[in-house]
Amino acid sequence: MNAELALARRQFLATTAVGTTAETAGCTGPAGRESVDEVDDAWPAPREGKRRVMLFGSTHLQHTADGDGGNVFAVDPGDVLEDDRQRELADLVDRLATWDPDRVAVEWPSAEQEIIDEAYTDYRDGGIEALPERLDPTNEIVQIGFRLADRLDHEPPAAVDYPQNLTALLESEETPPSFESLLPDPADVAYPLPALEETIAEDQRLLDEGTLLEYHRHLNDPDRARWNDELLFAAALEGSDLGEYPATSLLTAWYQRNIRIAANLWNGVDGERVLLVIGASHVPGLRHLLTVAPMFVPVSPLPSLE
Repeated sequence: MNAELALARRQFLATTAVGTTAETAGCTGPAGRESVDEVDDAWPAPREGKRRVMLFGSTHLQHTADGDGGNVFAVDPGDVLEDDRQRELADLVDRLATWDPDRVAVEWPSAEQEIIDEAYTDYRDGGIEALPERLDPTNEIVQIGFRLADRLDHEPPAAVDYPQNLTALLESEETPPSFESLLPDPADVAYPLPALEETIAEDQRLLDEGTLLEYHRHLNDPDRARWNDELLFAAALEGSDLGEYPATSLLTAWYQRNIRIAANLWNGVDGERVLLVIGASHVPGLRHLLTVAPMFVPVSPLPSLE
């Protein structure tokens, strides 16, 4: 850790937080929950000395359902560079900007911050045409992260990802199972389980018929966020037997990645208010991690998207 960042952290912890403003209005109890019934959907209230991190779950704008390299959750947003989508993205970013973050963070390897620094400088000087070949101009890092940082006249977004293959924690003798092969059929289990193909089809319909703002409201809804984790846990637990845990190793690797993202948010980012643009499937895990980590409080993006 460099000396400047260490000093900034000490100063941050020593200061009094902005306080309980509109974000805490109407909240009761230590966690800001109105009732027990709202526990699942409630976000913890800001508290003094904690770094606030808005978890904005994004679709991967450059992805397509048939060309994403194995992402079974992929949907196709169409050409995000065409005029209508660009207006929608401008509207989305304007709303996120109202939260007034001190820093924007993005899903890019933390070890490659220099690439983001250079690309952001090129973007501000020459637009998307000036971006390096490695950074697709349709990526949400550019279309949301860069656009938001530029809109707020910020320094380059902080790269906080830790790319990790889900098979990284498998034992040497274990065969890597695929997520699709592990996922049970909802008709074959006694508990409620969402159907993958039906949910993806509905997501695609919403994208085709609505705006990117409307779709991201849907994507960041607590019910939709839980869907992703329910599928992951069902695959991990149903795909395991007593004494045989290769499926749980995949889920463990997923959580290890999210824990390292949380560590990067603390060790590589300064500021009291950080807005993280990240794939929506990361949000439930990160929300839990940032809730229990004493230095953080996660913040829902939904009020800013109204």
